[in-house]
Amino acid sequence: LAPRSTLPGAMLAPAAAPPLLDVREVHKHFDGVRAVDGVSFALAAGEFAALIGPNGAGKSTLFGLVAGQHRATRGHL
Repeated sequence: LAPRSTLPGAMLAPAAAPPLLDVREVHKHFDGVRAVDGVSFALAAGEFAALIGPNGAGKSTLFGLVAGQHRATRGHL
């Protein structure tokens, strides 16, 4: 918990919760083609994020890695 404020009636800040999804330095290669190359991000409960990019950028492959459809060549999910 955060230290108490000196202001009257101040409330304690909630402790930072660990992320629900933590992706670190994930790589996915298909026969020499680097579809995902070193992607990292974290999402907390209630947080929304978007993944944008051109065709062939690896968006669907990254989603497949997070969903368990693909196994990462390297990195931590």
